[in-house]
Amino acid sequence: MFEEERRLYTDFLNHQKAAQDHVKTIEALQMQLEEASFESDSILQDVMNAGFLGASVTRALKNKKTKTQQQEEDGISLCW
Repeated sequence: MFEEERRLYTDFLNHQKAAQDHVKTIEALQMQLEEASFESDSILQDVMNAGFLGASVTRALKNKKTKTQQQEEDGISLCW
């Protein structure tokens, strides 16, 4: 193997390792985000169920949820 080939191959291996490390970091961050979102949603749901939020806030949250669900359904139907 020529010196230039060896250098390119070594660079490739270094970049491959860095990419794998980035993927692992992204996966860990995604899990943290999902856990935080779930916890936040759970707290909000508990507050709503306990009646601590006013009717206007509750209505706005339900409308937002409905709008989000509609967007997801529209996105899914576009894939078919």
